[in-house]
Amino acid sequence: MLYTTRILLPALLVSLLAACGGNDNTTPPTRVEGQETSPTLSAGSNQQAAERSTIELRATVQNTDQNSVVAYAWFPASEETVFFGDAGRSDESVLNLQLPQVNNDTSVEFVVQAQLSSGTVLEDRVQVTIQNTFDNALPVVNTNALPIQADNRLMASACDSTDSDGTIQTYQWRNETLNIQYEETSCNLNVQLPNSPESQTYTLRAIAIDNEAGLGFKLFNVTTPQRPANTAPVIQNASALPEPVRPGETLNLQVNASDADGDTLFYRWTQTDGAMLEISNADKAMAQVQIPPDLANQTLSFRIEVSDRANFQTSVSQRSVDASVRSNTSNNAGLLECLQDPTRVGCPLAGLLTAPPLGAQQPSSAQFSAGQCTPFYGGGVNGQGYSHLLGAMHEHTAYSDGQANTDPLQVYQQTRERGMDFVMSSDHSDNLAIPLALPDTDNCTDNPLSCLISDPDNLPNSLTKWRSTLNQANQVTGESPGLFTAMRGFEWTSDRFGHANVYLSKHNINAKLGPGYLVSMDLFWQWFVLSPQLGGGGDGLMIFNHPGREDALHGALLQIGEGVGQATRMAGALNALNVFQQGDPAYAFNDFKYVAPADYRVVGLEVFGKGDEYDTDGKFGSWYGHALDKGWYLGPAGSEDHHATDWGGSSLPKTVAITRANNQADIREAFLARRFYTVAQNENALRMTFEAVQASTRGQQRLPMGSRIGTQDNTVQFEVSVRSTQAMDPLQGMSFELFSSQSGPGTNEAQRYLPLQTQTGKNGRFTVSPADGKNWYFVRVKRGDRIVAVSAPIWIFKGSEPLPECAAL
Repeated sequence: MLYTTRILLPALLVSLLAACGGNDNTTPPTRVEGQETSPTLSAGSNQQAAERSTIELRATVQNTDQNSVVAYAWFPASEETVFFGDAGRSDESVLNLQLPQVNNDTSVEFVVQAQLSSGTVLEDRVQVTIQNTFDNALPVVNTNALPIQADNRLMASACDSTDSDGTIQTYQWRNETLNIQYEETSCNLNVQLPNSPESQTYTLRAIAIDNEAGLGFKLFNVTTPQRPANTAPVIQNASALPEPVRPGETLNLQVNASDADGDTLFYRWTQTDGAMLEISNADKAMAQVQIPPDLANQTLSFRIEVSDRANFQTSVSQRSVDASVRSNTSNNAGLLECLQDPTRVGCPLAGLLTAPPLGAQQPSSAQFSAGQCTPFYGGGVNGQGYSHLLGAMHEHTAYSDGQANTDPLQVYQQTRERGMDFVMSSDHSDNLAIPLALPDTDNCTDNPLSCLISDPDNLPNSLTKWRSTLNQANQVTGESPGLFTAMRGFEWTSDRFGHANVYLSKHNINAKLGPGYLVSMDLFWQWFVLSPQLGGGGDGLMIFNHPGREDALHGALLQIGEGVGQATRMAGALNALNVFQQGDPAYAFNDFKYVAPADYRVVGLEVFGKGDEYDTDGKFGSWYGHALDKGWYLGPAGSEDHHATDWGGSSLPKTVAITRANNQADIREAFLARRFYTVAQNENALRMTFEAVQASTRGQQRLPMGSRIGTQDNTVQFEVSVRSTQAMDPLQGMSFELFSSQSGPGTNEAQRYLPLQTQTGKNGRFTVSPADGKNWYFVRVKRGDRIVAVSAPIWIFKGSEPLPECAAL
């Protein structure tokens, strides 16, 4: 069977090396007595492992003398035994291999080749025995194909395929000869093969995937008829970006296509659905559509046709693309609507009338829970066009208690220069309304005012620190629009309840001027849900800061309780009434007491910061898991919490937001969607994905971290992966730990939160069986024994219908 894609090592590279004086790779080097032995290649020892596990194959070259290894190639010796896809091939010395499911114990032979700088190609083989450990029969794939049409159109079907113990969820089609995978995910394939004056034989693979992620396949050949020379264009990809597009923005339609004959290509964009709009440059590979300011919440569909004939009568390839138009702001209620319903979201009195009274925290009609909806993501194209933006959060200056003679402008400028995509500063609100600074006296400069006045170089700013911070953020953002976003926040600080950052609010609140410092958090929550039109924080996003650190009163009570407990035990008395042994009930935000009206905009919890990892010493082994179990919908934040001048430093943890674009509105949307994760100290280059994989009418759909998914399915699949923005980072020793609301039995054990499942390698897949009702799942990434990244959760509501899309706020 012919596979034109199995090019063992690049032939061009071999030819170039030979032309430069390298040895003929078919002639073994001459061995001279007394010289070193010839180079050898070892693929390692034979291995056996369970299906669905990950193994590592490692090639070792010895005795290379003056030669160096210039290329590696791994590939299975037979394509017909088990299918690995692109994961079974590598151009590196190490191949990390995720083993597929099998019906019986199956041996697979892998070939590795290494090309030396002399031109010599070494080869070795290793056997991998895949053990059948998972009780799942693989689909049996049956195919039939119609004769190739005159225009080289192939129509094939795998609809007669069966699965004896389950159902087939989706299909994949690969052209092994062209080394491409078609977009079709149904059991029918209808594609255009390249035209050629000569008859061509193509090997195709039909793949069926069942409800247990089992994969069955069948290889079959098709042959095109001989005809006059002309090759139809081939569309590699087509897109409509940004996705989603906002009202008033420009939508870019782009197609990449090629023609084997080198003919000039002609393009034709047309709109097929949605509000009909004018397409600029409709005859170009990249076209534009201007979205009207009043158009929102609908899908636009377009078709691209590519031909090597100007009349588009023959040799035409076509593809459809969709664009989702979504507004990024909510519709404010009108005066009449607010008079009719003062509690309506967007009305000035909504927060005032629905804020929880002191001592009570009940849901209200004007607020809603993050668990009642799921964030919009990518219009069904699995997040195409979304970026992972690196951000520095929780920065301090002399506007509160940071380094003397510093201001937020320096924070914004320095983090931009250090390669951050966004930054959020959060000086303490304790002294934002007064010109005084509270710096560490060791940080005082030669300026005698620097330890007293917040901004001695700009005295007016010291009187308007809150407003000046916003002006400085807008200044730096405006200097790099779309490339860097600076944002303002403040830190609410109670030495009893804890600290919290509020970002992007119009107003601020000081814990020291009310009961929030020692008595009650109720005033803060009332302010947080109150409309900004009335001075409240109803437009802000909140993150719980370094939980458990403010424990002075809590720790003192525990010490008293321990002493009283010892005394009562020595006296033989009962100590059940010793309330001191429970510590302070207000510790860690009233033990993360859930406040329903604030739920939607309380978005995160710090898990890294100040050189330490806060989470593993938390209550029951995880503050993060404990807060999620309390009902909050939180993502993990990386906290710099920096008071000196190393803002954005590599030794400080970072937060990565998965956003549609780099601007304040889209970053805010990403945090509301809980579509963000954190990377640890010295891990700025690490990037991760954590997605739920679902079958849909449009094929396999991937829903990112932060998603809230209602499902009737008994099992749910997650996929996780890591990569590095640094080419030299090999990401060795990586592993994933899946945590869940099902991780522990739900009692007061010291370590309730332990990994539910673990995977090793750079990619992993988890299959879980959610309990009825609400379940949360998040992933910790480890490099060796060190936690280096934490994902936001994905929430699964077992037994629920799919949740509606979250409204813009």
